[in-house]
Amino acid sequence: MQDCIGAIDGIQVRVKIPSKDAPNFKGRKGWPTTDIWAACSFDLCFTYILTGSEETASDSRILKNAIIRDELVIPEGKFYLVDDDFMLKSNLLAPYPRVRYHLKEYSQCGPENAEELFNLTHASLHMAIKRAFGVLKKRFPIIASGTEPDYPIRTHICIIVACCILHNFLMGVDPNNRLIEEVDAELMNATIGSSAAIGLGNERQDEEFRRGMLLRENIARAMWSDYTVNELIKEKPQVKEWWTAPIHNYDKLYTPFAPDRAAAEDVFAGAFFNTAPEEETPQDPLLECNGVNFIKPSGEGSPILDDQMPSKFKRKRSAMNETNDKNLQDSEIRLLRIATALEKGKLKIKEVDNPTAEEFSRKEIFAELERLQVDSSKIIDAYLLLSADKEKTKTFFGAPESYRLSVIYKMMSQL
Repeated sequence: MQDCIGAIDGIQVRVKIPSKDAPNFKGRKGWPTTDIWAACSFDLCFTYILTGSEETASDSRILKNAIIRDELVIPEGKFYLVDDDFMLKSNLLAPYPRVRYHLKEYSQCGPENAEELFNLTHASLHMAIKRAFGVLKKRFPIIASGTEPDYPIRTHICIIVACCILHNFLMGVDPNNRLIEEVDAELMNATIGSSAAIGLGNERQDEEFRRGMLLRENIARAMWSDYTVNELIKEKPQVKEWWTAPIHNYDKLYTPFAPDRAAAEDVFAGAFFNTAPEEETPQDPLLECNGVNFIKPSGEGSPILDDQMPSKFKRKRSAMNETNDKNLQDSEIRLLRIATALEKGKLKIKEVDNPTAEEFSRKEIFAELERLQVDSSKIIDAYLLLSADKEKTKTFFGAPESYRLSVIYKMMSQL
């Protein structure tokens, strides 16, 4: 998640509200509260503060208004982490719904697929905003107080903003590691809800949601790929050197063997090597899907591989190139011969294994002889003759129906 710039979440604080406005600010605990919505970086400094909203306002609507008013600026290509109360967008990544999420749920059993690994990483990074709020409350107990304040809500909002500014200043000059450790311990000991997996989330099927879903999917797959490789390296350390080992002469091997990679379509056979090369060589699909630009070398060598190749190979490059070119030509000839032999073999196999449409059963032979009204004294001999010789059977049935009777009598006269 290299493009992640922080996390967004909110807390509730008790405020003093006039009686006529109290229903709009009534919180879960029965008294008036207001939300503090904040974005923070991973060094626990607040980068955005929004407070003073009614408790009855939805989380997504509050955040949407903040973005529309350009108060919360999210750089292009970057994103914040949010919980499942927010709508998934390309710049606001929520976790996968119906997948276990909380850190404690992974203490006994690690992630088993890409979605669980994403949620585990999401929960670990999103913890930054909870830690920032925890440190803020411990530094300024007035925010965490459950007693009704003596001052109106507008004064309370100014106090909250001032506390956040002081918090950012202190994080730069005196982070107070002991305070942070206390908050971390409290968060780790916090109980988890009864549900093992987070809910359905607040996802609406629109273009922004689809872009966010695609981004989340790509990040999850990339993380899972790295995770599985790292787990393999832990079990077999010798694999690590294979993972980064250069493939010498990859650009030369790419030419004859790239079309033979397993694929569902657009596969070329050996005859591909007889066709004249196009002016522009097509991009390797494996490199293209991973965002790798394939540089076609000019001349005999590859400048990319030259830097990685030991000097003893460089000294022998000229002789090796001539040998490799000759071997490639020989390989092309052999491949063409193999392809031709395989085609011939297929025809022979088809003749042996697949019965032709010209073969007839004994029942069909006898029925045809009866239909032609062969002499009753000769019908048995004719039947035995055709049943014993497939070639004569083909000749018999290959003749027009009006001549078949003459054909069978002619065959019998030659015995």
